[in-house]
Amino acid sequence: MIFPAITETLVLPLDGDEVERRIGKGIEDKEFNGAVYTRSFSLSAHLIRPPQFQPIVRGRIETSSRGSMVFLRYELLPATKLLLIFVSVLALIVAIVLAISEARVYYSFIAVAMAVVFRFVALTNIRLHRDPVRENLLRILS
Repeated sequence: MIFPAITETLVLPLDGDEVERRIGKGIEDKEFNGAVYTRSFSLSAHLIRPPQFQPIVRGRIETSSRGSMVFLRYELLPATKLLLIFVSVLALIVAIVLAISEARVYYSFIAVAMAVVFRFVALTNIRLHRDPVRENLLRILS
């Protein structure tokens, strides 16, 4: 797992077509931003100014004999993924340069620790900001 993400599975008594219809209605009613595809969807909270670490929800719908299962994956927006890559690569380059220049060893550890902390902050913010989308999704699917 290169980027932080959270997964969740919902078991619903609704068939797959009904799940798609309800999610589509939620997008039309401006409860979400997103799109519904055949047996999958992509959603984010409908906010005027979303926070940098606002997660996007990617879902896959599988129909079963008793309803359907919805597999959710909360992950970073593409721009935030690029930011995470940039900061991580920059920190690693600084760590390598400091190690080669024989600077104090703990400077290299600090640079690597900064990349780890940034990743931890990203995962923590996904957990904090997933609630608006999750609550709306659970409400329209119940």
